[in-house]
Amino acid sequence: MIPFAVELEPAYVLESRPYKESSLIVKLLTLHFGIVSLLAKGAKSPKNTTRSLLQAFCPIEASWRGRNDLKNLTSVESSPHRSGQFQARLKGDYLYAGFYANELLVRLVPPGEPYTALFAFYNELIGRFYENQALAPCLREFEWHLISELGYGLNLYTDMVSGKLIESGKYYVLSGVDGFVQSNVAPANSGFLKGELLKGELPKGELPKGELAKGELFKGELFKGEELLAIREGEYASQAGITAKRLFRYVIEHYLGGRPLKSREIYIKMREIKNGKSD
Repeated sequence: MIPFAVELEPAYVLESRPYKESSLIVKLLTLHFGIVSLLAKGAKSPKNTTRSLLQAFCPIEASWRGRNDLKNLTSVESSPHRSGQFQARLKGDYLYAGFYANELLVRLVPPGEPYTALFAFYNELIGRFYENQALAPCLREFEWHLISELGYGLNLYTDMVSGKLIESGKYYVLSGVDGFVQSNVAPANSGFLKGELLKGELPKGELPKGELAKGELFKGELFKGEELLAIREGEYASQAGITAKRLFRYVIEHYLGGRPLKSREIYIKMREIKNGKSD
């Protein structure tokens, strides 16, 4: 339960929208209280300095009071741990990736529940963005931490039916959004590259009816055991990263209820505009 009054709580702004003529409603990811919605009264006023601090991707310390779901922001300060890199703004693909991460948090994380580890993962993600690190591995690691913290993570350790350890050199099919089941089907083409995602038909009677019925499997695709083991260890190079992207997106979209991400739609539109100008 969130206390009535909280002082200098480490936080990041995930979302901000206007409220009446001079105020803002902001959603924060906080260290100890998860996602909190605050009313920043007068933040839009020209002489109010609060708005300049309520910027996305910059660490702050927020204070608030209130018992309702929407609490009153009483003060906000720049975090004393804020390094020089946070003085700049995220640009290009890093900016859109930040919007993507923020939207995932807003839509998937229950408000008011503490996720201290998730705050740490997000803080690390934003720092890596400012360092211009390779974008895809950063996002895959964050997606994995997010779905795992929320209890949505895939079982990359054992077969969902037999309980046996997932092994290199064997093939698996995805069951629902929980984990994998070994397939007895070998790929028709033996000349595949390591980590390649292959198509295959499931043998009759291989899986029980019900929850693990063929209709719930991930398009009948075969996943190499070594590929799943690489993803489990956070190795997102080459094909493992591509496979992880597809798997994590599949899980995330399931828990979003099929509703599209606005940040992804905006990114796609911006890329189309950019590519159109370059033609």
